Amino acid sequence: TPVTDARWLQLLAECRERCGIPGPVRLLRMPADTMPAAAGLRHTFIVLPAVADTWPEDRRRAVLLHELAHVERHDCLTQTLAAVACAVYWVHPGVWWITMRLRAERELACDDRVLSAGENAREYAGHLLELAYTLGLNGTPAVAVTMARPRELEGRMLAVLDAARNRAVPALRNRLAGVAVLVVVTM
Repeated sequence: TPVTDARWLQLLAECRERCGIPGPVRLLRMPADTMPAAAGLRHTFIVLPAVADTWPEDRRRAVLLHELAHVERHDCLTQTLAAVACAVYWVHPGVWWITMRLRAERELACDDRVLSAGENAREYAGHLLELAYTLGLNGTPAVAVTMARPRELEGRMLAVLDAARNRAVPALRNRLAGVAVLVVVTM
């Protein structure tokens, strides 16, 4: 169901501005306690669990910033393309491994964006741990469970707390060069 609470919508607008996302992003609530998730290719939305209304303001902000980072990075599109690659090359174990790594790396990249937006690393790590503990135990669908698996969660926590980690977003020129190399390798 659509979220109509003015506090949530105001916080979403603030976070969209911080992330530089010009287009609309709908905020939806699931009746069950599932992991927060961003979805949609053309019309993007963020799905929150029912328990999200009980969260403190800083956790709400951290979750919205993280999910908006997925929107900004077009992670739904890349994950859809990865799923298509798995369907076409289902017999090749390398495709499955790359898809798994892609999923893990996108979470790390979004965590980096949240911390680059000014969130405190220790508090953010605490939010990740609390979300994994409270929401990861409820039979969450496998698509949204990346952060709740013990190994992935440990890696994310270590990366979040690593003060020496480079959290800068690559320059547009470097991203375009990466895409060009990917296209050439694919051909």
